[in-house]
Amino acid sequence: MPSNLVLDAKLSKAAYDSYNQNNTPTVDGWTPVLLAPAYFVPAKADPAFGAQLYQKGDQFKVVYRGTQFNVADWANNPYIGGVWQQEMSDTIRFAGGALKYVMDIKTVDLDEARKFLSTTGHSQGGFQSELAAKFYGLPGTSLDGPGMAQFQTNSMFHNTLRQEMRREFFGDSLGGSYAIGQFDVRIYSVIGRIGFHEVGTSVSYSLSGQLTIGGWLAGPAVGAVNTAAQFQAHRLNFIINTETLRAQNPLFRIIGENGSLDPFSTRSGIAQSLANDITAVDVAGPGAPDPVQTLAVKNRIEEFLSGQAGEISIQKNVDGALIQSANGSTLLIRGNGDALKSVVDGSTTTTNDYQNNRLILQSVMVNSAPAAGQLLQSEVTTLYDENSGNVSGQISSQTLLENGQFV
Repeated sequence: MPSNLVLDAKLSKAAYDSYNQNNTPTVDGWTPVLLAPAYFVPAKADPAFGAQLYQKGDQFKVVYRGTQFNVADWANNPYIGGVWQQEMSDTIRFAGGALKYVMDIKTVDLDEARKFLSTTGHSQGGFQSELAAKFYGLPGTSLDGPGMAQFQTNSMFHNTLRQEMRREFFGDSLGGSYAIGQFDVRIYSVIGRIGFHEVGTSVSYSLSGQLTIGGWLAGPAVGAVNTAAQFQAHRLNFIINTETLRAQNPLFRIIGENGSLDPFSTRSGIAQSLANDITAVDVAGPGAPDPVQTLAVKNRIEEFLSGQAGEISIQKNVDGALIQSANGSTLLIRGNGDALKSVVDGSTTTTNDYQNNRLILQSVMVNSAPAAGQLLQSEVTTLYDENSGNVSGQISSQTLLENGQFV
């Protein structure tokens, strides 16, 4: 099921004012649920932790609160780099209690209960959402939260808390390790690039996140210029507005929210934003997308767009995109540079196949009508050596169709 980032952002905002209560406002039909002491009691009072369980129909969602503006909470943030903290234990305990609650309410076993529960959170809460989702194998989202993969080898994560949750709720039905469920990480600022995101998460950048990363690559001076804008981009009101626009306008999902780039009027702006998005798939590694690879992808997209006029449509997944123009020309491109470009020019369609940023095949097909109801397709395919780039072979063929049937 695709993530609803607008909803998750609204719930994350509500969770700043709702810690395990049942009398706080409903959000888009999602009602807060109180976990009784039988399901959750923090090991000790911890002002750095907060979470709220919500329910809508037969679906449940644990929403983790982000950093509060108090000394204790901010003091914990640097430890996200790799030092286990009390709030991390409570993160696992709260999700465990929520799972047990779902098991009891729906009279199902643990594996079945996991189908009804997801997690989300903003900032520090996004980190906790990813932590809980990995521990129990749940789906979820992280809104500009740091990554959690650096904690997988921590004994509290892979041993102590797993044994505790087995004793408290699940027995041997709790597995020794789970792959994270369908989990979307959305990065808006440098905060979302702290730590390492878990393998199997789907990482994407808003334009604000792309600009910051680019600024920091260029140098601290450039990065500093973006600092104020980045903290603005990290705020939930900004995230809610951004994701609302993204949901309403498919093209906005690619070109971002920064009008100063004027991407609507420049092919280069669209190409750069799209290249940034589809080359940003280093889900478990540090740093930003490879700028050399990003430039190569950007140039390929811009080259395609330069020959197109009128409306274009863009469909994108985590590491690739399909661009279609009004005349039927298409570009299918992946973040690693592999691409299939098909350009329509009247009755001629030229298709280029690129691998490792090299042309390996070109097909030129010409359509003609020798008689009424007939279509003659003449195709010449040229093969290229992937190392030298020289022509290595050529194949010619013709196909005759009459009234849509092969002759």
